[in-house]
Amino acid sequence: MKFARCVSVVIAGVALASAAGCGVHSAHTGADGAATTASSLTQFVTVKACASYPGGWRASGVAANPASKAVTYAITVGFTGSSSIVIATAVTHVKITPGATQQTWTAIANFKAAPNTACVLRSVD
Repeated sequence: MKFARCVSVVIAGVALASAAGCGVHSAHTGADGAATTASSLTQFVTVKACASYPGGWRASGVAANPASKAVTYAITVGFTGSSSIVIATAVTHVKITPGATQQTWTAIANFKAAPNTACVLRSVD
């Protein structure tokens, strides 16, 4: 199994989108009942592994839900080559129970991998 680098940029505790951008348009209710933008949900999702998979690549990680009710996240991962251009994406949906801190998720994309393929958390809706 070939392993690649996992990329995430965190500033002041908030994960940012990759340089190619991130289309985020939805909002959710946070633990305090206030509306939170989908981009702020990235702070609750972490990419832990990025590896080749038969016919493509797989990203996996954990997600948390600080809210008092269950939520379902749509997690979008971009797979990039050495030039940081997204060559494939994968979306996975994960239902997370209230207060969960280590709910696992996996996103798989079938494509011919480029050298130095990396997995980038693009958005969480």
